Amino acid sequence: MCSVTRISEVFREGKIVFSYPFKVCYLPNGTSESKVLISVPKRSFKRAVQRNTIKRKIKEALRLMQIQLFYPKGFDICIIYISKEIPLFKKVFVKIKDVLEKIHIHSQENSDTAVSDTN
Repeated sequence: MCSVTRISEVFREGKIVFSYPFKVCYLPNGTSESKVLISVPKRSFKRAVQRNTIKRKIKEALRLMQIQLFYPKGFDICIIYISKEIPLFKKVFVKIKDVLEKIHIHSQENSDTAVSDTN
């Protein structure tokens, strides 16, 4: 995700899911393709090497879970790492999976209520 207007729209209008050490904002984008933004704050990790290591672990976890197959509808997802320490890959994988499942559950509930409201 690289559009500044879309990123601000996701933060302003999107739903938020917490699963420590991640804060995730998401918003359906109306396409069949999901886009992900990964943020690791410079305030917590001064060295770019540390920030890039964490981003790499998150990207690998998303790749292994095949995020495109996880959601049939597309979402714009902003993942923010909020912890102060560098995590192990195993912990990142488990927590990302937890976050994606929460998003999936929330999106199912919202689509169910939208269907029941129209009937």
